[in-house]
Formats: sequence, structure tokens, C-alpha cells
Amino acid sequence: MKKHILSLAAALLALALSLVACGGGGGNNNNNGGGETVAVTGVALSQQSMSLTVGGAAGSLTATVSPGNATNKNVTWTVSPATGTVTLSGSGATRTVTAVAAGNASVTVKSDADPTKTATCAVTVTGGSSGANWAAVSAGYYHSLAIKADGSLWAWGWDPDGALGLGTSDTKQHWTPARVGTASDWKVVSAGMGRSFAIKTDGSLWAWGQDLGQLCLGDKDEKVLTPARVGTDSDWAAVSVGVSALALRADGSLWTFNNAPTRVGTDNNWTAVSVGFDHNLALRADGSLWAWGSNDYRQLGLGDSGTWAHYSDPTRVGTDSNWAAVSAHWRNSHAVKTDGSLWAWGDNGSGVLGLGDTNDRNTPTRVGADTNWAVVASASYASHCLTVRTDGSLWAWGSNNAGRLGLGTADYDAHPTPTRVGTDSWKVVSGGGSHSLAIKNDGSLWAWGSNTFGQLGLGDVYGIYTPTRVGGSGGQAAPAGGVE
Repeated sequence: MKKHILSLAAALLALALSLVACGGGGGNNNNNGGGETVAVTGVALSQQSMSLTVGGAAGSLTATVSPGNATNKNVTWTVSPATGTVTLSGSGATRTVTAVAAGNASVTVKSDADPTKTATCAVTVTGGSSGANWAAVSAGYYHSLAIKADGSLWAWGWDPDGALGLGTSDTKQHWTPARVGTASDWKVVSAGMGRSFAIKTDGSLWAWGQDLGQLCLGDKDEKVLTPARVGTDSDWAAVSVGVSALALRADGSLWTFNNAPTRVGTDNNWTAVSVGFDHNLALRADGSLWAWGSNDYRQLGLGDSGTWAHYSDPTRVGTDSNWAAVSAHWRNSHAVKTDGSLWAWGDNGSGVLGLGDTNDRNTPTRVGADTNWAVVASASYASHCLTVRTDGSLWAWGSNNAGRLGLGTADYDAHPTPTRVGTDSWKVVSGGGSHSLAIKNDGSLWAWGSNTFGQLGLGDVYGIYTPTRVGGSGGQAAPAGGVE
């Protein structure tokens, strides 16, 4: 009997050892015991649809991967359109969904282990203002360009050289925004003098308008009336257009355009660029500021007297390494430091430097004592300046001809100190030749100033002295097909 008991015990022990060796016994198999991979069979989101309101409570989405013991449970989150309607924040399996502007969006989660396993939540955003879906805007000399949250590109105003990009025979005035083509993947846009540049989400660069070799499309005497791709590269990150154009690639290299894209130097640490009328400004990754071009009005900020001096190569401005944003204008310059302070230099006609007087400066000079400046903007041919502070307030100064400052009046007096425009909150601003455009936090688009060619997009050619909604009530209907 004892012998049988011992034999039975030995058999049970052998069975137990066998189960352990095989990873059996019902234990957690997430580590795959013997190296076995557990495949993902599905991905789900906590909601398939969601309704949000601009300014209201944010939503929440949680991703679940099946089975629970899958070897790779990592997922990738995306939102479409990428900008303008909602934003995603958070980490791990849960994301917070915040409404930005009225419209429709989708949030998708995809398994990293098996990209065919996805789940999507449809998001509907209401509130704000009807049609409040503008994401980017750029004011040119006689024309204006903007991108909506859905990635579509729109143009209005006039340019006989085709800078609107509306067709092979369309150089008429357009008093309201007209869609440029059918593409819905535009990301960056810049309106210049007689020409326009834009970048798509795939990193491709496009140009149209008067070539003169600066569009790099093969014929410098040609008028390019619809967007045409510049080369075949797909790594363009930023572009600035005035009388000339400069652009940055994803690798940090800086390029100019003269019959063909031409690299400026060999450095790969450029982070921002701005083109003025005849001078350029740029920032490097170390926070240093660089300038080149004409310095006849001391717009380069190099401390010299100007006297028609010209610098062909980027030259460092001072020794500071805390510059965060830069804007080159007609014959002057503005920049913001990382501490939020605003600086100006160059020609100060009409008080455009914002320093309280009309005296020129040949080095960067601080504008007031505030430390909450975020965005500074004006066109390369403008004598007024527009800025947005971190609190969303909009400020203007310089020339108020045609009411371009948005202060409710029009005059030829100098306005040498920053003055707040209304009480609303803004996120994007752009100054044109004598008109101004801006986008509020709710995504609505507003315009004011000169409107001789319909560049305000209000349906008429009457100037406006205060910010007026583009697409709102008022104004007359634009003639079908534009006007000669």
C-alpha cells in the first residue's frame, strides 16, 4: 500500500512539473510563458459618437485592446481634420477631447501591432459662430488667402497676375472668399506681392501668381494662375512671402527662390523666417536672431547708420539667445523674446515701431514693459503693426490710413503706442498692404481697413474701420464670377 502511495505521489509531481514547463495551469499568459505572441483581435473606443460645444466641457475617450493579454497593446491616436475643430490631450489609454470651433471631426485609434484594427469616434462640435471654421489667414497686398479647418484653401480680393489662384483665365476681383481648387490638405499659406505660396500636409510646396523666377516653375515671365507644385520634395515646413520668398525644410535648412530653390548657407538649425520688403529675418534653434538684405533704414538692427548698406549673408543681430518670434515689415522689424517682451527697430514713420515716438532705431529696442506678447504680424509692405498677447487681446499701432488699425476711425496721424482693438479674444492676425485680417478663438474670420479691391472679403469695396465679420451680415452680394 505504501508503495502505491509513493508511486501516485511521484506521478502527481511529474504531472505538475510538466504543466509548469508548458506554461499551463490557467496562469496569466501576458508574458507569453514560452515566448508565444498573443495577437490583437480588436480595438474599441469608449464612445462611437460625441457632441461638444465650443467653450463647454471637454469629452473623454478611452481605448481598449482585445484580448487583455495581447503582447503589444500600444495604440496610436489621430484626429481629422488635424487642426481647427477639436484637439486631443493626455496620455496612456485615455484622451481628453476639447472643442475648438464648430464643425465635424473624427478621432481614430489604431493598434500598433495590427494597423487593420481600428476604432473611430465621430465628434460634432456646435457653438461659437456659424461658419467659425477658419484656421489660418494671410493678408497680401491686394489679395487675401485663408485655410479652413477642413484643409480647404480660399482666396479673395484682386491680383492681375493670378495670385488668387482661381483659374487659367480668372484675374477678376472677388469680393467674397472663393475656393481655390478642390484639395482639402492645405496646411500653411502666405500671400505676397503679386504671388502666393502654400504648403500641403504632405510637405509639398506650391506657388502661383507672377513668376519672375521666384516661383521656380520654369518660366519667369509666366503668370501662373492656379497652384503649381514647386519641385518634388515633401519636407517643406514653413514659408514666408513678400516681394521675394524664403522657406524652411523639416531638416532646418533655409531656402530662397530664384529660378530654382537655392539653399542659404549650410546650416541646419533654422527655426523661423520672415520676409520684409527688401530685408529678411530668421531665428536659429539656439535662439539667436539673424538678418540680411537692405539696411538703408537700419531695419537689420545691426547698430550701423544704414546709408544704403546691404548685407548679402545672414548676419547675427546682437548676442542674445532668447528670441522666440520675428516679423520683418516694410522698412522695420519686430521680434518677441522667450520672456514675452516685444522689441522693434528700423524706420519709425507713423510710429510703427510702437515706441511712443517717430524716431528711427538701429538696434532692437524694447516696446514698453509688458511680458505677454505672443504674435506679431504685418506685411512686408505695410506701415502698421498688429499683435496678439498671450491673453488673446489684439493690439495695433502705426499708420491708420484707411482705418487699418481697427480703432473705429481713419486718419493720417501717427499712432506710436500699442492700442487695444476691442475686447475680444484672438488667435491669428495678419496685416496686408493697407488692410488687416484676424481669426478669433472661436474660428470666425474678421477684416478691416482698405477694401478698394474687395480684399476684406465682405461682398463690397467699402472700407471698414472696425473688425467686421467675413461671412456675416451686411455688404452687397459680389457679382457672379467677380468683376473686371
